[in-house]
Amino acid sequence: MVWILLAFGSPAREIPFEVIAEGKASQIQEKTFAVIRDAATWDSVWAKIAAGKIPPPEQPAVSFEDAMLILVASGSRGVMNRSVRVQKIVAKGDVLTVFVEICEPPEGAIVLPAFSQPYQVVQIPRFEGDVGFEEVPCEEKP
Repeated sequence: MVWILLAFGSPAREIPFEVIAEGKASQIQEKTFAVIRDAATWDSVWAKIAAGKIPPPEQPAVSFEDAMLILVASGSRGVMNRSVRVQKIVAKGDVLTVFVEICEPPEGAIVLPAFSQPYQVVQIPRFEGDVGFEEVPCEEKP
């Protein structure tokens, strides 16, 4: 059995995550997929998420000793009915892959002509390996 693991690597396993922040408006203007492993980076990202909101939302507390965050943001576009979300996170060996859905309104849908900058932040157990991102087809309606 050990030789099978050595020959084919460790099996893939899904990593549980918790959504700690999400919304349709932020100051994150470009498509962004990022790993946040420290408080200073989290403070900087949160400033962009909370900018312009009155009252400003309280920043979720994170213990970066045993957790980290994944940020997915679709960037700014002149359409309100959009969303972005982490579909799943899979670990295989020392690599995590974050599967991300960016959902646009269906062709011909009635949309609000207003700028939006959808984002989602999820928390997972701390992982020191590489993290990659893969866009996947949208499974839910925005």
